[in-house]
Amino acid sequence: MSKAFALIELMVVVSMVLMISTGGIVFFNKFNTNQKLDKTKSELVSMFRLAQNYAKVKQTPSGYLGTDIKYVKLLKNGSGDMEVSLNGTTQYFSKKLSESGATFSIVPSTLYYWAGTGQLSSDVLGNFYNSNQKATVTVTNTGNGNTKTILIDYMGRVE
Repeated sequence: MSKAFALIELMVVVSMVLMISTGGIVFFNKFNTNQKLDKTKSELVSMFRLAQNYAKVKQTPSGYLGTDIKYVKLLKNGSGDMEVSLNGTTQYFSKKLSESGATFSIVPSTLYYWAGTGQLSSDVLGNFYNSNQKATVTVTNTGNGNTKTILIDYMGRVE
């Protein structure tokens, strides 16, 4: 009777360890991509709330010398970044989100928070959303196709 392990026993143990390790790696990668998606969604929600606050208190960007404050405009620019500007001309900030591995889309493509109230408008003329209308922002993970949705109601509240 031998006290050593047989080759077949070692192969079984090694293959079991490999299967468990592979499962752990797959789970960790899925968890990591979902974390990136949640982070991107949180960043976008923060930007929407910040833009609405700029509109409510009529805060102007540094260096702005004008007095005409109508709206704060949000849009996804050509390079895929979120851009926030006053009256569509003077920029508050532009934020690159593509580094997180997620993309986003806004429907409609441009949002306007009206100065003084922060209410959502569909255009620069102040045509406000009805109480049953919402803007939709979809955040998609480019790696696995998972999505998260952000809804913005007619008063500009993020849901």
